[in-house]
Amino acid sequence: MSFSFSLSSFEIKKMIFGEKSIAKNTKRHQICAVRITIDIDEEVLKNAMRLTGERKKGPAIAKATREFVRRQMAREFGRMAMEGAFDYPLTNDELEALEVDACREAKQAS
Repeated sequence: MSFSFSLSSFEIKKMIFGEKSIAKNTKRHQICAVRITIDIDEEVLKNAMRLTGERKKGPAIAKATREFVRRQMAREFGRMAMEGAFDYPLTNDELEALEVDACREAKQAS
């Protein structure tokens, strides 16, 4: 089964970067339609529509794609964190101690 649907560049950026980060810069984005054709098994499409709660094919595929990209980015971030790609100057114990101190100071101030 094949079907086509259009996405604007704004919708594609929302799918990749998230709605809140793009919403701030809406005026800078030009809206242009992108039409794609995909071949997808009918059963997979029905499942995508059921799992996303969407009644139409295009929004169901867009939502499923957005979720896939979000999960892959989270997986990649986790892999990078485990490999030490990010340099945090404090240990977990030091961070927790800072939070406890901040709570104490807030209670004393009020």
